[in-house]
Amino acid sequence: MQRFGPTIMASFMTTRSPVQHFARQKPVPLFTIPEGFRPVLEIEWDVEDWPVLSDGTLDPQNPEPRTFLMRISTDGTVRYIDNELVDGVGYLRYNVQLA
Repeated sequence: MQRFGPTIMASFMTTRSPVQHFARQKPVPLFTIPEGFRPVLEIEWDVEDWPVLSDGTLDPQNPEPRTFLMRISTDGTVRYIDNELVDGVGYLRYNVQLA
């Protein structure tokens, strides 16, 4: 994360994350953004990702990218949003930037 005046630039990346598990079975924050970088309003954004196997390699049965939503709350918690976009989702790989 970097701060440029009133703008915060952030990059989020994972090579293997069980999205449906963290969104639905164990709905806990992925991490918490430190004070000074937290938004004054809640932020939701689309994340494009690629299905991967449990070892992090691309899933040959599902080669097309998917989309799901993430949320940053004003308390700094970053979470997956539990909705129909996570139905049946196993492990995903993604790399996103947010400003």
